[in-house]
Amino acid sequence: MKKKLAMVGLLVTVIMCGCGNSGDGTNSTIFGTLGSNEYNFTSAIIKLPDGDIISGDVSKWSTYNNVMVQVTIDGTTYMADYENCVLYGDTQ
Repeated sequence: MKKKLAMVGLLVTVIMCGCGNSGDGTNSTIFGTLGSNEYNFTSAIIKLPDGDIISGDVSKWSTYNNVMVQVTIDGTTYMADYENCVLYGDTQ
């Protein structure tokens, strides 16, 4: 019984991971949330926990559980919640 429960849990985890971001810098999901399937942002402003503000051109970004955003600016990757990050630019 424990093996079956573990297998079901693993299967659910794998399926849920497949429903997230494609990882290609656009927010492409299986379910097509937020109205459109692709957002190509060119710039970001991120507020760090120490109060510093980082801004620059986005080379890559992705979302996690619709709560966190991971943004790469000038080769450095930042992780922030949506309250501390603004993505903007071209949306097509």
